Amino acid sequence: MTLAASVQEWMIRITLLITILFLGLIIGRVMRKIISRMYTEAESRQIIKLGWGLLLTIIAEYSAYAIALILITNNLGITHYVFGTLGILLAVLLLINTILQLLFSIPNLWARIALRKELVVGTRLRRKGMSGTIIVKRLTHVTIKSKGELFQVPYYWLRSTRFQAMSPH
Repeated sequence: MTLAASVQEWMIRITLLITILFLGLIIGRVMRKIISRMYTEAESRQIIKLGWGLLLTIIAEYSAYAIALILITNNLGITHYVFGTLGILLAVLLLINTILQLLFSIPNLWARIALRKELVVGTRLRRKGMSGTIIVKRLTHVTIKSKGELFQVPYYWLRSTRFQAMSPH
């Protein structure tokens, strides 16, 4: 094969890839607008709530983008490498997320165990002129209501600070 034929073949492949990319982007945007209009009309007739319509429009748009990406990588012959790399990156991100969640949760769980008898729903807390009442206890934090505002405070912060707890009764 001559150099000119090789260059021409690559130019055709690049043109095809760019065309697939633009078609994928255009189809994704058109699908999003069409589905958005359909759900806006359905929502105005009180058939479907708009939140689901927004979710479905985003899913349709990104599905078109993903199909275009798959076609492009398949045309280049690198689908296996691209999706293998994406899989490894996703696994690493999930591992990092799990480790960070454990680093946050373990001290909170220990503090919750230490404060379980002291902090019950309805307990009034006071610290340096601030005060509030515990209205909800969760696994890693309590929700405190203070003058109409809600605060979510982690157990480890409550354990490490000096606060005054007053009985709920």
